[in-house]
Amino acid sequence: MGRWSNGSPNYGYVYNRLERKLEIDEEKAKAVKLAFQMTIDGIGADNIAVKLNKLGYRTNKGNFFHGQSIVRMIRSEIYKGWIVANRLKGDYEERER
Repeated sequence: MGRWSNGSPNYGYVYNRLERKLEIDEEKAKAVKLAFQMTIDGIGADNIAVKLNKLGYRTNKGNFFHGQSIVRMIRSEIYKGWIVANRLKGDYEERER
């Protein structure tokens, strides 16, 4: 159904409680697009974080970006349009027996 149920939304998205879906925050989406473009251009995560901070962008909590937050952003599947659920692996089948 494409409904969001994974806690806080990723940077660049806001949660619409009425429809239970993510919506794009256009201002923050510019930072996400810039981060992806700089990654394609071969710029490292730390340098991307510095650039976003200089441009005045901040994380959802109002903090400065760090290299690791950029790495998580680039690797996140939500930016590819995928909402992943039930990813947990374990011995569930064995417990059922």
